[in-house]
Amino acid sequence: MRDGFKSAALYALLSGSLLLAYYNLVEPEHFRLRVEEMVQRGMAEGQPEDIIRPRLEKFFTPFNYASITFFALLAIGGAQSLVIAILHHKVLRRYR
Repeated sequence: MRDGFKSAALYALLSGSLLLAYYNLVEPEHFRLRVEEMVQRGMAEGQPEDIIRPRLEKFFTPFNYASITFFALLAIGGAQSLVIAILHHKVLRRYR
């Protein structure tokens, strides 16, 4: 289980780092444009801009996006390594 989790942690770390670098260096305007689009939709629904914009600008950042991706991949990798360890321990050892 430990080896599977190490691989999943390395993959999650690399993916999160690459996403952070991509959105900071290659496409830095992505989140600004996304916030603008969401603010326009919110204003069309009748919500005031001075309430919507700060919340969206605080949440939609490259760091938050990379962090959420990192922790999600880490949790999924941990769950998968646990399932494989249980499968190996309970089922595959019988055929050894």
